Amino acid sequence: MTKPKLLFLTGIGWSATTPLYKTLKENKIINSGIGKEPNTLHWLSSKDPNFWYYKRDPQYKWLLENKSGYKLENIQLLFSKDTTLDDFVEYYKRLSAHDYPYVSDFSNSNADLSPQFISEITPTLKENFDVKVMIIFRDPVRRGYSESSAQYRTKIKSNDVLNSQWNDNNPSSRFRWRLLRKKFPDSISYWKSLLQENAYNSSKFSYVQVYRKYAEHFPTLPIVMEDLWSGNIEPLENFLECKINSLHENCYYPEMGTKAPRYEDLEDQWMSDMQDLSDEDYAFGKKYTQWMYDEWYEEFRTRPWES
Repeated sequence: MTKPKLLFLTGIGWSATTPLYKTLKENKIINSGIGKEPNTLHWLSSKDPNFWYYKRDPQYKWLLENKSGYKLENIQLLFSKDTTLDDFVEYYKRLSAHDYPYVSDFSNSNADLSPQFISEITPTLKENFDVKVMIIFRDPVRRGYSESSAQYRTKIKSNDVLNSQWNDNNPSSRFRWRLLRKKFPDSISYWKSLLQENAYNSSKFSYVQVYRKYAEHFPTLPIVMEDLWSGNIEPLENFLECKINSLHENCYYPEMGTKAPRYEDLEDQWMSDMQDLSDEDYAFGKKYTQWMYDEWYEEFRTRPWES
């Protein structure tokens, strides 16, 4: 009996994961069921109360209140606190009964799963599914700035800092973010402070490490965002064995910063960059992230973001 095909997109966040997700949905290649990012595997791997508070619980409550035709038992399979790996498998097996080439989990948080956890769940996933993995990557400087700028907007520039979904529910955290708001008057100064503190100098931000921990177990396609949206669709079509008739709009390509088009369904993209990086700003970022470009070259022998 043919196994259902399960497709993972494991990030990287702020690299056009949503336009890629919408592309595959619009071309009727994936059935994601309840949504793009269930974050179930991250919850199973960590059982982190903070992750539940900020990510899982809001999703779960919203779905319970706005079922939109989804069965309660399916919502609970994927989103309850007691969800298991067997529940995850059962949910996607039910989805596979519908007429799509793949069922999909496009949770960006899958990029943060540890190599050990991925090794632990691999036998179960392979027993039940034909698994493929895609990872989309964007110029590290621009991706890092978009992430930190979005964080800055939400945590510091929000008109309702105390109720921000990203804000820790304790006084010390609220005080910390008020101090940061005074210390860093804009998103670029905040981003530069993170670079100087080596916030991006860890395996968590290593494109190659994210790729390797999945490629060790599953067929894995690394996608360069800029390459795909420049029109090089064939590698993706060959990997999926599906025809892609068109790509969804992408606010990050070409890079336009604050002048990016305001597509209604891509608000997270066009709101992320609060300022435009100058050539000097870009060079500053490159100085602290050059290791990412070099590491990419050593792994793939290409330099997609360097002329």
